[in-house]
Amino acid sequence: VVFNVTSAGVAVDNATVNVSGCGVNESGQTNATGQVTLWINATIEGTLNVTANRTGYADGETTLTATMPALPALTVTATPAVVYVGENTSVVFNVTSAGVAVDNATVNVSGCGVNESGQTNATGQVTLWINATIEGTLNVTANRTGYADGETTLTATMPALPALTVTATPAVVYVGENTSVVFNVTSAGVAVDNATVNVSGCGVNESGQTNATGQVTLWINATIEGTLNVTANRTGYADGETTLTATMPALPALTVTATPAVVYVGENTSVVFNVTSAGVAVDNATVNVSGCGVNESGQTNATGQVTLWINATIEGTLNVTANRTGYADGETTLTATMPALP
Repeated sequence: VVFNVTSAGVAVDNATVNVSGCGVNESGQTNATGQVTLWINATIEGTLNVTANRTGYADGETTLTATMPALPALTVTATPAVVYVGENTSVVFNVTSAGVAVDNATVNVSGCGVNESGQTNATGQVTLWINATIEGTLNVTANRTGYADGETTLTATMPALPALTVTATPAVVYVGENTSVVFNVTSAGVAVDNATVNVSGCGVNESGQTNATGQVTLWINATIEGTLNVTANRTGYADGETTLTATMPALPALTVTATPAVVYVGENTSVVFNVTSAGVAVDNATVNVSGCGVNESGQTNATGQVTLWINATIEGTLNVTANRTGYADGETTLTATMPALP
């Protein structure tokens, strides 16, 4: 260590420099340039006191700091870095320093019910069997005298469960109709027995267990339109999900015909309207006729007929609708034309 002694910026020769502390006791005198070089070998960490003195001057003081030299750092990696709870897994730990393998390093693994250790071989590797009992993080440390410790972690997670798949036949049910629905539960294409199938929504809450073929039949009677949620679950499997759709049943359609289908402008004409559904006469259906200055309506009798007087005031098309609760409307048209001239 070079010590430089000055006074008011001017070098001071023949000054005695003393260094003491941390196992050191050295001294020397400055040369003509005010410098002296001393060899300092501290044996412990701490502060060394430095004094400079010469007759005719007030002493000068400073300090040196003794610290431990920086150790080369260990790096430790794990392959694989993820282990599964309950599965005894062979994990290779690799210990290096500045890219060079370090042998005889001790690797410790702790946490999640694990407490394992071992020493690296000539290639810087050690293999440990890791069997975590709970999910979480395992702490890994590598240490060897003369090196700063290396650290990493392993992650312990639950093993992925095989997934259930659930299908429904039919996938659509009608409101107010009690329907037999077959649910089929599989995993990777293989039937799963003893799986519980739950169906909820639209006023339904039904459940049952699959048989040896992975099937269960449930009676589904939705009270409103919407989506019913279906889940299948069994211990050891990830749940399967699907949906059913509840919709209103299709209404039977009305058919309406008009005789005659052509009327003449200015001529009040008796037109017979016939209303049927699937070829069967429908009574109490309301027939409405509108357009070309006409707005007439009436109800069909027991034979599905109603007669209306139609007196169009202009040429064009008259719209005819037939409706009755519980049926889809029926529609047709009349044509209003000018009477043939003599």
